Parts: sequence; C-alpha cells; structure tokens
Amino acid sequence: SLGVGGEPWQWHTSLYFTVVTLTSTGYGDFVPKTVSGRLFISAAILVGFAVIPLQLSQLVKLLAEARELQSRAFDGTGHVVISGYVSLSSLEAILKEYFTGIQALQQSMRQEVVIVTPERPSEEIRRFIKRETFGHRVHFYRGTVLEEEDCRRINIKEARACFVLTDKYSPYPAEEDSATIMRLLALRMANPDLRLFVEVIRAENKTHAEMI
Repeated sequence: SLGVGGEPWQWHTSLYFTVVTLTSTGYGDFVPKTVSGRLFISAAILVGFAVIPLQLSQLVKLLAEARELQSRAFDGTGHVVISGYVSLSSLEAILKEYFTGIQALQQSMRQEVVIVTPERPSEEIRRFIKRETFGHRVHFYRGTVLEEEDCRRINIKEARACFVLTDKYSPYPAEEDSATIMRLLALRMANPDLRLFVEVIRAENKTHAEMI
C-alpha cells in the first residue's frame, strides 16, 4: 500500500502524487509509508523518466510528419495519382506492374507516383515502399481528391492518370461505390483529360463509372 499508515490512497490522490513526482515538483504532502510502496514509487519514477521523453519525441515526430503531409505540394508533371482506399495488396500490385512497364518501355523517363489518402499511410505500406527500388519515386500526401485544395496540392491538372481504389471487402458496398463515383466526378472536373482507372464493387455501378 502507498497510503499513510498502510491505508491505500484514493485514485485522485495517486494521480496527484504521480504528477508532482514526475514533474520534479515534489511538495512532500503525500509520501509512501511502507517499504513496498517506496520500492514501487522508485520503480515508477525510473520508468517514467525513461518512457515519457521517448513517447513525447515520437508524438512530436508524428505531428511534424502530419503537418508535412497536409501542407506540402507536388510540382511535378506527367505523374500518376493513386487515391481512394489504398491497401497494401492493391498498392503493391499497381506499383510493381506500373514500374515494371516503365522500365521495360521507357527507361529514360523519370516517372513519379503520388498517393493521396485521408489517413496516414500504414507502417506496412511504408516498409513496402522503402524496400523497393522505385521507392524514391513514390510520394505520400494526406488529403482527398474531393477537395479542390488537395487536388491543387497534388497538381492533378498536370497528372496523366489516376487510379481510384475501393475497399472491396466493405460491408457497405453501395456506399463504397457511391464514394468512388464522387471521387471520379471530382477528378473529371479538376482535369477533363485525365485517364481514370477505377475499382467498383457492384456490377451495376460499372456502367456509371464508365460514363464519367
């Protein structure tokens, strides 16, 4: 027990004691009275000083990365955009086929790929991109093609093609296809000459996608 006279502290007392201890304030109004309590507090302080700075540095890194993904702009031309629901399997299939074709037919051309998604790319996707020889040609942007500003940031007017991917295992296929159609409409408005490659779940929606 950490309390005075062996009585346990209430949760708010324990929280107060932890905060003033780890911040080196240490008012001394609450102290552990038992040997086990002192050993526990000593271990907690050591762990806190080791773990908290590491977690804070990771948090700062993530925040800085999020700001970069949301603010920077792509100024290249003739690039390929990948948007929608970007999974590791679909991304791997597209990129490997795309860059294999480029190397075989147009080795002198430097092709770039821009991936734009509302969420931060997963660690699995990052590891896949990093280990591939074409990794330096792939750029991540956080956003959506439904937003005009995000389309400007990825320079969609100068892109030559766009893949619109979908969650093929979604429990709501109608809603998923509707979101895909909306992305197609936004892309067509942003760049009427853009080549569009799209995934849809329901067969009846394929006709709607082909008409855009």
